[in-house]
Amino acid sequence: MMKTISILNSKGGVGKSTISVHLGHALALAGKRTLIVDTDMQDNIRIWFSSEQRRTTLFEVLMEGRRPGDAVVNVRERLDIISSGGDSLGAVPFLLNMGFLFSDLSGSDATELKRILHKIGLQWLFDLKNTSPDVLKTSLDSFKNVYDYVLIDCSPSRTILHTIVMVASDYIMVPVSMEWLSVVGSAQVGSAIAEVNEKYDISVDVGFVVPTFFDRRRNRVCQEVMADLAKMYGEKVTNEIRINGRLSEAPSWGKTVFDLKDRRGIEDFEALAKRVMGVE
Repeated sequence: MMKTISILNSKGGVGKSTISVHLGHALALAGKRTLIVDTDMQDNIRIWFSSEQRRTTLFEVLMEGRRPGDAVVNVRERLDIISSGGDSLGAVPFLLNMGFLFSDLSGSDATELKRILHKIGLQWLFDLKNTSPDVLKTSLDSFKNVYDYVLIDCSPSRTILHTIVMVASDYIMVPVSMEWLSVVGSAQVGSAIAEVNEKYDISVDVGFVVPTFFDRRRNRVCQEVMADLAKMYGEKVTNEIRINGRLSEAPSWGKTVFDLKDRRGIEDFEALAKRVMGVE
């Protein structure tokens, strides 16, 4: 059964894209068919893999009802990606909110607004294919017999995109770097999840908390953050992802630590993949 995992923290710079790429590759190497979906307008996943921009991206899937399969690009054996669409994706929160507004209008109000929008060339706003919170979930459901895992890489900015990501997820993975603000960001994710669960009557939850940028040379700071995470999340805390020069350099080469045969990085992400797959 396909599992959808969103990688999310309200704090930037905690390693979300790094985890998405490397966990995805680790799962693929373990024999799992894996898809990484980028919901960040920076389009880091496509850039990381030096992939050519396809005409169909996540933006067209969400806003124009394009077939999700048309946006899929293969980057490694058993590993595919869907790029965000870059700057275009930045318009999605506005467009979805407009769609929600239009759906609440009475017939006469909708007709009048459509007439006004037609005059200024924006009548296409009424033609959005799906403006419901399950727009992403509906798209990903078409992959149920294709992939074992879908990983969703998220931006730190909290918008309605976070809502549709949570609605589409089986659970959330929260990367937390070794600093207090990152811990605070993880707590904000928990609050957002609770709001979405209540509003849309779903039951998504934090599944894993991944300590990142772990540096044994900063032992006191790391131990304090790890202690806080243990109190807050207990057994949901995974193995650490250690600071690693090769890991930092990998995006500039369009590689992963598995491509680079980096022992430390391979150990960390194989352990995380085993945890995700339920293998102790």
